[in-house]
Amino acid sequence: MANFELQITNNDIQEFLGGLINRLTDSRPLFAGVAQEFATQTELIFQNEGPGYSATNANIKGRGTAAGGWPQLAPRTIKQRGSAHPILQITGALARSFITDFGADFAALGTNSPYAPIHFFGGQINMPARSQKAYFKRNEKTGDVGNLFVKKKKSNFEQWVTIPAYTINIPARPMMPVDKNGELIPRAAEALMEMFENYVLD
Repeated sequence: MANFELQITNNDIQEFLGGLINRLTDSRPLFAGVAQEFATQTELIFQNEGPGYSATNANIKGRGTAAGGWPQLAPRTIKQRGSAHPILQITGALARSFITDFGADFAALGTNSPYAPIHFFGGQINMPARSQKAYFKRNEKTGDVGNLFVKKKKSNFEQWVTIPAYTINIPARPMMPVDKNGELIPRAAEALMEMFENYVLD
């Protein structure tokens, strides 16, 4: 279904209900509800900027945590953007990329976004050294060239520069209702338990 996904099956539900699911003659409606709950929980995580608890790497030097527990943006990023919020939602593409699926014995939530895994687990991106054209502002009276990059349309001087290799550190910001070990977050577990019990006992 997706390159990066959360899935729950009959075996998982057996652990919750101790075999009561075997009494169901048609479990598709149940798994449809589970898939929708996965989507709802994921939307809440994006809205709250976290799953409701601090990520394990939240105490990154120079950063606090958002209300939902995600590490805040780096101070440099906040300065560039002019705002600390939203996190992971500048375009909304990542949040919109999540889709659900279900069947007679499973429910799943996933995404084909190539960025989802590294944002979920955190990690490092090693950028190789490269050359590129840089744009500057030159004082037309003195001929002095400023040492700050400017946008091409505002530039009157350009030159090739070499950018050395560097590393980008991405903190973990789990956006699905599970932790890094695959365990449902408490809020999601409680919602699903209530759903399972109501479905079986009604």
